[in-house]
Amino acid sequence: MSNSVLIDGISLSTYTNIGEIEIAWKRLENSGVTMAFQNYEWCKTWIDQVAPSVDAIPLVVCGRDAAEKMIFILPFQKREVGRLRLLEWLGQQNGTACSGLFDNSFCSESGQASFTQNLPQILNFLEPLEAINLRHMPKTIVGKLNPLAVLHQTLSANASFILDLQPHYEAILQTKRSSRSISKMRRRDERLEQSGKLTFDVLASIEAEAALEMGLLHKNLQLKNAGVGNVFNQSDFEFYRQILRTDPRLLRVFRLQLDGKTSATMVGAQAGTNFWLLISALAPYIDLQFSPGDYLLRRMIAHCCSEGISIYDFSLGEQNYKQLWADQRILYFNSIQALRYRGLFFSAINNMSEAAKRLVKQNSHLREFYYEQRRRLSGKKD
Repeated sequence: MSNSVLIDGISLSTYTNIGEIEIAWKRLENSGVTMAFQNYEWCKTWIDQVAPSVDAIPLVVCGRDAAEKMIFILPFQKREVGRLRLLEWLGQQNGTACSGLFDNSFCSESGQASFTQNLPQILNFLEPLEAINLRHMPKTIVGKLNPLAVLHQTLSANASFILDLQPHYEAILQTKRSSRSISKMRRRDERLEQSGKLTFDVLASIEAEAALEMGLLHKNLQLKNAGVGNVFNQSDFEFYRQILRTDPRLLRVFRLQLDGKTSATMVGAQAGTNFWLLISALAPYIDLQFSPGDYLLRRMIAHCCSEGISIYDFSLGEQNYKQLWADQRILYFNSIQALRYRGLFFSAINNMSEAAKRLVKQNSHLREFYYEQRRRLSGKKD
């Protein structure tokens, strides 16, 4: 423990070595409100595998009540960019959802009020900082109020979409698709199944690692052809591979093969009865007329139903297929603000950049124009 202070009846402590609070962290992730991306093993793997490459130092903030009960953990990192010292979420460079771990009682209006009232003191406790650069924060966490929603400054470019699951997949399908659509879907599935030997696998161990690497490669090819460019690199694969080896329950890998050749791959994170889709990739050589990606998605959702998963989060992204399945749309927000004079330029530029992203994402004409220019620059014309 590097520092501690008492603020409004809450004892705050900071840690740069999360091993010191491993037991308390895991207890809170199992009993409280959190997402898979704030799981202890997820954060530890980020610290070990990726943090050094982005010059990030863990700065985890823990809050305990008068009875010494852990009521929240805020897995922050401190990072220097030029002469600026920034406060960020651990792993936010991965683009996953970011938040804290909270006791159930703290995911309430009183929890929000506590942060509203004490935030200046908390930030002062974490000094010296020039700016906070906190991104990808959901308004709600697995259906509970996010106490840090008081930090809301600007909306993120993307929302996420959530499907509420039940044990019977067919009942969900009936509510999401018309009888005509289901009949058409099943005829297409039959043609796909008749085109060769089709296999759906939920993978583990070495096979999961190989499928994951293949899926990341296929996703990069998809994104490159769309004008986005490569998103995943070798360090991403090493990060996910280490999670598979450390806690196989945390990362799930699903694969669809036709005649022994991968057609589609999907990867998701799981915590308790909640699931987050992370990667959805199609092989570049597949025949799209039978929609193997949609086939794999439906098999994957059916599998989650059979395993007792209650919430299926499609994660950040406004793609149409997510909206067709969703029961809820969850808004995400950023808090990028200067704490000192030197942080003003950083916060202004980054807030303008986020506003531009949001504008492009929400306007189909601008979005297509943007990606067309990216394709041209990369030499990938339609």
